[in-house]
This record gives sequence, C-alpha cells and structure tokens, in this order.
Amino acid sequence: RVRHIHAPWHRAIADELLRLQSLFGAAMLIDLHSMPSLEGRGGQEAARIVIGDRFGRSASADLVHHLHDALSRDAGGQAWPVTRNAPYAGGYTLDRHAHSESGRHAAQIEIDRALYLDSGWRELGDGVDALIAHLARALHGLAQIVMDEGREPVLQAAE
Repeated sequence: RVRHIHAPWHRAIADELLRLQSLFGAAMLIDLHSMPSLEGRGGQEAARIVIGDRFGRSASADLVHHLHDALSRDAGGQAWPVTRNAPYAGGYTLDRHAHSESGRHAAQIEIDRALYLDSGWRELGDGVDALIAHLARALHGLAQIVMDEGREPVLQAAE
C-alpha cells in the first residue's frame, strides 16, 4: 500500500503544489480532517475547528491569521470557536509538503463531526450546507491572499 497508494498520493500533491506555485508564485495545501467533538476547559466552549500549522512552521503567520479570522467569523448565524495547534498541530503531510519560506504553505483544518454529521455519525446532517459555504468563503479569501494580486483564485479539492 505504501508503494502503490501512499507514495503516488504524496508525489501527486508535491507535483500539484509545484505546478500551482509556478503559475501563481505561491501555493497552499489545506489538509482537511474530521475530529470528534472536544471538551471545553475552564468554563470555555470547546473548539469546533482546529487549525494546525506545526506551531508556525508550515505556513506564514499572515495566512494562518487570515484563516483563523475567517473561520471564526459568524457562519450563517453561528460563530464557531477556532483554536490553533491544540490538540492537533498537523503532522506528516504538513512536514512533507510545506516549504513556507519558498512559497509553499500548508495548514491542517480539523472540523468537529457534529457540525456536519447526523447524531448517528453515519449520514450528513443539517449543518453540512452551512459548513460548506463557510469553508468556501474562508478558503476563497485565503486563495486571494496566497496568489499574486489580480489573478482569479483557483480552488481544487481531492478526496
């Protein structure tokens, strides 16, 4: 599986990041994950979204700040608490593909499953459309920052 799935997958990611960087001057990988609901501490509401940037090593501070700000904003009538690097700071994918000093950035986004799945955790729930719209707005704004000014953002997804 490493030779036939894992290695080709990461080669494809690296190739695409280099292609996008050559077109736009920079590229950013968003490593999107699902997380279980977290517990709040000290009377504070638990994070519903966690942004990991390897404690500042995988993406520029400006990009991560924008992402945090955009994801923290009101999402269709509800603001979701967002934290950075705790309890998820990102891992192998960010370490392998981020070279922020040369214009290739990467961030991991962990999203509470309760925001988009039903109570049985098997089917999409009522919140999925709002979450998709919220993510699209945040990532569109991020794409505009990452790319050279005046070019249309290109958002690509992989499953």
